[in-house]
Amino acid sequence: MRRRRAGIGDRPGENVLSASSVTLHPQADDVFAIVFDRPGSRVNLIDEQWVDDVSRALDEAERRRARGIVFLSAKPDHFIAGADVSLIAGLANAAEGEAKCRIGQKLFDRIDDLPIPTVVAISGACLGGGMELALACDQRIAVRTDRSILGLPEVRLGVLPGFGGTVRLPRIAGTMDALNLILTGRSLRPRDARRLGIVDRIVPKERLIELSLEALRQGPPPRRRPWSKSLVEALAAGTPFGRAITRSVLRAQTRRATGGHYPAPNVIIDRVLEGRGLAREEALVREARAFGTLALTPVARNLLWLFQANEALGRPADRERREEHIERAALLGAGTMGGGIAGAFAESGITVRMKDVSNDALRAGLHAAAGPVQRRVERRRLSPRERDAILANISPTTQWTGFERASLVIEAVPEVFDLKIRVLREAEVHLPAHALLASNTSSLSITRMGGELRTPERFLGIHFFNPVHRMPLVEIIPGKNTSPEIVERAVALVRRLRKSPLVVGDSPGFLVNRLLFPYLNEAALAVEEGWPVERIDRAMEKFGMPMGPLRVLDEVGLDVASHVAGVLEDAFGDRAKPAGVLHRLVQAKAFGVKSGRGFWIHEKGRRVPNREALVIRTSAVAPDDAEIVDRLLLGMVLEASHCLAEQVVRDPGDLDLGTVLGAGFPPFHGGIRRWARSIGESEIRRRLQQWASRYGERFMPGPELGQLFS
Repeated sequence: MRRRRAGIGDRPGENVLSASSVTLHPQADDVFAIVFDRPGSRVNLIDEQWVDDVSRALDEAERRRARGIVFLSAKPDHFIAGADVSLIAGLANAAEGEAKCRIGQKLFDRIDDLPIPTVVAISGACLGGGMELALACDQRIAVRTDRSILGLPEVRLGVLPGFGGTVRLPRIAGTMDALNLILTGRSLRPRDARRLGIVDRIVPKERLIELSLEALRQGPPPRRRPWSKSLVEALAAGTPFGRAITRSVLRAQTRRATGGHYPAPNVIIDRVLEGRGLAREEALVREARAFGTLALTPVARNLLWLFQANEALGRPADRERREEHIERAALLGAGTMGGGIAGAFAESGITVRMKDVSNDALRAGLHAAAGPVQRRVERRRLSPRERDAILANISPTTQWTGFERASLVIEAVPEVFDLKIRVLREAEVHLPAHALLASNTSSLSITRMGGELRTPERFLGIHFFNPVHRMPLVEIIPGKNTSPEIVERAVALVRRLRKSPLVVGDSPGFLVNRLLFPYLNEAALAVEEGWPVERIDRAMEKFGMPMGPLRVLDEVGLDVASHVAGVLEDAFGDRAKPAGVLHRLVQAKAFGVKSGRGFWIHEKGRRVPNREALVIRTSAVAPDDAEIVDRLLLGMVLEASHCLAEQVVRDPGDLDLGTVLGAGFPPFHGGIRRWARSIGESEIRRRLQQWASRYGERFMPGPELGQLFS
């Protein structure tokens, strides 16, 4: 049965058109409401059927001589989330992409050109094509709620807005503000959108329809841009000379930010700036053509695949996704990681009981939880009141009180087996029978840990990555005795935290650390040979990594890296033998960033190579970038083939998701497997054999390598 929205559809017989995803309802004074409600979906998406349904609704409204139209959604927390990404991923050629854009553009042109007033009533996410629809209306009314966001995120998929966003947004918000939004793909809350002139009014949720209908009668409010913004607009985009300077500056900024790996930003800059001096029709034609070209680039193909694969994680196609209704959680260990996990739960509205042995430790955990939230306040993404409400969800304690009401307990104490087992056994005594019990271990066997507990069937690994607020991936690790229902509940919980749950096998290092080790260790081995620290890190940053491998080791902590290396060596022998320099640095108490020294010396915001401790041989021949990339990544390719052969992952694509979301592999390459496939199996084998002739068995390809390419 179709859901009904308060204020719409209350009179018998009023629904004058009902299509698959759109209904048309008459209101008072010959005003009509066009209501979006995609069947069987939590969100509204734009596809070909949606375009046909809206066209039919407009036809009927015009036939009935409508005097105004309100667009709204029947879904409580979603307006329109954008276009159906599968349609973009399925484009056969650039001409098809251009043609589909033109269909959407013509529909929104029709709305823009209606001789009657139009209002869009926004509650929830208004993104991509939903935002472009809103821009085509006379007024935009948004609900005052955290769930209401507006934005054009297409650049994150390697494309640009294709339904008029590069044309209409600059004419409403101004060229420079529009460029900032489209180039970053960031979303705005209603108050920020109002500041830019994108939203006209912000209203309480319960009065959205009433005040939207009132806005139709009153007409749009006058729009006055501050003189300072008008002056900037005139100088930067008002003349051909100003646009040329702006283009040059923005391209340089984009190149520094992206390394030149993404083609979409430069195209966006051109389309927005050139559109300023063109008639609407010509500007839209150029936008559609650019969309079609970008959508077929390898970068867009990789980004689109990653988006779809990530959306599918933990969401079975054959049944409704289970929602995890955990309202109370408990955390054992209030260090940096524990505080980060507590913060993630608190932001999702889950109350957290955070336990440690001392008040000093608890203060440190609260500080770790509060840091990311406070930074959002400083960036005006949260109000102080909202910050306080989030942090109020965390209650510190040195006792076991409150654990009897928890639906989940996660331990995040130091990576010592006996210590973890001791606190988990204590927690078991205080938990209700239905509660999940989890470890945040990064390397210890979940099956072995579960064997030490009374209820191994409810125990599993939930491995967050540091820093928790930035890292989107969470590894879910079932033990041999873990109940499938517990795994399902853990996956749903991680989704509730707005993170990506990847179920992996209980193998040493699980997936991400196991794949990272050969990459990081090979960098350390290269340093032992005399390859310069700065050359290694710079080459991998140019490849697209967010930071070089030696800096990663310093950030993680060389003591932590050395511990994980020992676990992997015990499991895989010589193939995972750690570089001797790791042990020497740890012995010298050079732990990385936390001690100020590691592969780099970190002091006063500067980094210089730690040449004295590393004893770099100055006579070593400096390698070129391609040689560095090959040596460091080919070991990761080999380890990925082992993980696939050992069924550490359920699907080959999980290798790519794990490396991008958990290891920082460049998204535009699509992940380690897609990068290897872009080179080809025969070439990868040739390069591995070449390195094996220099360094031995750790580079020797085996038969399992072929599974990456099948």
